[in-house]
Order: sequence, then structure tokens, then C-alpha cells
Amino acid sequence: MISDIKNDFILKNFVREKCEDEGLCVDIDPRIPPEKVVIIKVDDYYNSFNVEKRPASPDCLIIVQCSDTTFSATIVEMKNIDYSAGFTVENMKEKFDTCLNDFMRKQFAKYFDREFKKITLFFVNRIELHRASAYDDTLKTKILMNTLFTFRDRPCKIELRFPTPAVRPC
Repeated sequence: MISDIKNDFILKNFVREKCEDEGLCVDIDPRIPPEKVVIIKVDDYYNSFNVEKRPASPDCLIIVQCSDTTFSATIVEMKNIDYSAGFTVENMKEKFDTCLNDFMRKQFAKYFDREFKKITLFFVNRIELHRASAYDDTLKTKILMNTLFTFRDRPCKIELRFPTPAVRPC
């Protein structure tokens, strides 16, 4: 599947060597061989549409091949922010929902509408979750982290990650 994605007529235009945005990035664990991973810039795909209203979308979708037939998926949104004023819960929910339910289940179902060994949702930012003086930061972040998404009846929650997280082997 990895090589099929890298050679797909449409997706090959959005395959990247790194998952990076706003001066932040997600590392790929060096134990994962390059031929076993593909990084797709989902936001570049949606931003390529020449329409006025595009759905909110996350920065990257990272697929790692675990074995001959199993894969893991990591959806990444990065915000170079220190405070929660830099995002809205509704917009963040829409980003992950767009990737899970439109990009993976509709637009490119032939690759992604399958069972994954693991599905991880990363929200990479600089907000300190337990900062006592920032009640709004903590509340918004906790609401977001407690939002439940589903993919093929499998529950997924957003994980808060500080720069620079790594995608690990399966």
C-alpha cells in the first residue's frame, strides 16, 4: 500500500519527506525504514481545490507499515502557539473529522478505508496543560482531548504533544 500511495496519480503530489508546518515537525523514528512510511500533506490536498469554502483539514497523515498486511495511521495538526487563543475547539474537531471521514473514508477509501492496527491523533503545540494561571488554556485543551472520534467503529482521541513528537514503530 505504501508504494501505491506514493505512486498514486493524485496523492503523489502531496507526499512529503517530513511532516512539518508553522516551524514545528513530527519526527519519524529512525527504526522505521523509509519504504515503510508515507507522509501526506492533507491540508495541501484540500488547499489545492479552487473553491471558496474548503473544509478545515489537518497538516499530515502518516501511514506506517507494521507488517505485510497491517498499518498504523497518525493524523497530525501542528500549531505554533503558547495559548489556546490560537485555536478553536470547533475548527480542530473539523480538521480531524475531515481527515477521518472524508479524506480516508471517501476521497481515498481504496487505501485508507481499512482496519488499522493503531490510529493516533496528534495536536502538536506549545500550550502547557497544567499551567495554573491559564484556566482557559487548560479547559479548551481538555475539551479537545476528551472529544471522541470514531473510524470504522474504532474510538480515537486527540493526544496533546509538545514539539517534537515522533511516530514510533508499530
